[in-house]
Amino acid sequence: MKNFAFDVVHILHILLSKLIDTVLQKNVDADVCVTQSSVQEALQILRGAVMIVYPMGLPPHDPIRLEFDNTEDLSGTQVVHK
Repeated sequence: MKNFAFDVVHILHILLSKLIDTVLQKNVDADVCVTQSSVQEALQILRGAVMIVYPMGLPPHDPIRLEFDNTEDLSGTQVVHK
């Protein structure tokens, strides 16, 4: 079981590294724009990573699932005030 846990962590680390590269300052300096398609691709990668870790799916109240479904409650956050 330890190998499975290590493999999952390793896979998630690789995926998150790729996602972080999308929004790094070096991309800003190189005039690489973050586009809607690149954001959608990043979300798809995150969905895949979550499916690897939670193959039975996330519970309906999980904040990550709410974000993926675009049903999160943003009341009381800075997003509401903008």
